[in-house]
Amino acid sequence: MGASAIGIRPNPRLMLSFKDDIEPMETEYNYKDVRLGDKGAVAVAEALNVASGLASVNLKSNGLRDTSARAIAALIQCHSNLESIDLSLNFIGDAGATALVEAIKSCPALQTLDLSGNPCHPKYRAMVQSFLSLSREDRLMAAGDPMGFQYIHGRGWRCKRDTRGDCNTAGTFVFEQTNVGRVDPSWAGGVSNRAGVLASGS
Repeated sequence: MGASAIGIRPNPRLMLSFKDDIEPMETEYNYKDVRLGDKGAVAVAEALNVASGLASVNLKSNGLRDTSARAIAALIQCHSNLESIDLSLNFIGDAGATALVEAIKSCPALQTLDLSGNPCHPKYRAMVQSFLSLSREDRLMAAGDPMGFQYIHGRGWRCKRDTRGDCNTAGTFVFEQTNVGRVDPSWAGGVSNRAGVLASGS
């Protein structure tokens, strides 16, 4: 499918990265400041979904918004070995940041996700850093049952455990299992004080 078919201008730098009908073979893709825009970034994310061995993507300063952030979240979920993604200096809001926070639970290898310079609430950057500081065991647990692993307001990331001690959506939250730093309680907007579970962005 050509660029014009999805309403974007052809980008020479992208054309050098992708060839028709050939699976992307690189492990690192750097598109810093190439003016992709929302539609262009969605197209890149969809193209990279089939790239085996993807390790790093730099989309810094490209005019990305919530639509492309959701596409990138889907990309993260497809690549459990992805290590680094730079989304700094874009226009990603709370809805896009929420999708990204949910996505990183499926990517235990991720080491960095840079959201600096975006208009999303600072709590999302703190939640990302808090998650990335978890032990490998906890992050593998999160990847095994993302819905059973949630952010609890004022307590950090926790999992629901069933009667056998397994992380399970149907269980109850166990607060002593995951030792991570707490986010400033004043950042309560968008996070439920009742159950403390990560809000859906509404």
